[in-house]
Formats: sequence, C-alpha cells, structure tokens
Amino acid sequence: LPAIVYYEPAFAVEVEWILLDGLRRLRDRGESLYLRLSTKPVDQSLAPPPSAEYRARVLRGGYRLLDASREGGGSREGDAVEDRVHLFATGAMVPEAVAASRQLRADGILASVFVVTSPDFLYRDLREPRPYLEELVPAEEEDVPVVSVIDGHSQTLGFLGSALGVPQLAHPDH
Repeated sequence: LPAIVYYEPAFAVEVEWILLDGLRRLRDRGESLYLRLSTKPVDQSLAPPPSAEYRARVLRGGYRLLDASREGGGSREGDAVEDRVHLFATGAMVPEAVAASRQLRADGILASVFVVTSPDFLYRDLREPRPYLEELVPAEEEDVPVVSVIDGHSQTLGFLGSALGVPQLAHPDH
C-alpha cells in the first residue's frame, strides 16, 4: 500500500524503536505505520542487547538473531547443503524459530535464525542495486535453503527463497 509502512516486531525494544521511527516518518514523509503485534508472550531475554547496529537493522527490516555458521560450522567448506537451513521468522514466531534451531542443531543440522521485522522493507529493497537481503545472507551462504514462518499469510515471506535463489518452505502458523 502506498504511504504505509508495515512492521511485525518480536521484542519490546523493537516496538519502541519502530514507533519512534513511525512518528518521524509520519511527520517528515506523511507515511502511516501498520504495526502488527500479538498478545502471545515472547521471551524478551532472546533479544540481542540494545545497540545502534541492532536498532538500524530492525528499522531496515530484519537481522540475524542466531548465526549457525559461528556455532561450529554452517558455511564451512565441505558442509552439505542438506546440513544447513535458514529460518526466517516474524513477531511472535521468533521463539519457535529459536527452539527449532536448537532442536535441529541437536539433530546435526545448522540453522541460523533471522528475525524479519518488516517484510515490507525487505521486499521493497529488492529493487535496489545491492538489496539489504544480500547483506543479511552473504554470498557464501547463497546455497542454503529457507524456511519461513509467520503468524499470518505464508506468502508474506514467500519472496525470500526466490530473492535468495534457493528452495523455500513458507509455513503459516494458523
């Protein structure tokens, strides 16, 4: 929709940053803010410590919460694609993605977790010469398949696999 920005944050600090940025956008650009929230409790201890970089990534549309490549592999030479996966989640589904990553790790599969705070911004940014999604998922991880989960319409994140050039399973949780 024109002149409206959509966000679906996972953590309270993200809501604060998005609201403040939304007020600025309303004042400066006349853009409205659509903020999709949930009444489902989310463990706030899963959030990264507040920082300028974290805030900037939240406002750009997403960030990597768990980096499986730093947990003993992931993009190591010789790792099979079948042994890696990227989990993209929004809002209230982030704790489930973290739990899934831990379970997959126990099963020998390395799963990074990406929090998508704004599917809107990630999608819009694909038209840029160097989309932000390419910064989130670097070239050495281009072959890793994607599973996306959202408490909403599965196609909200359905563009991720094709944008990254990998297979994707888009899973709604409703």
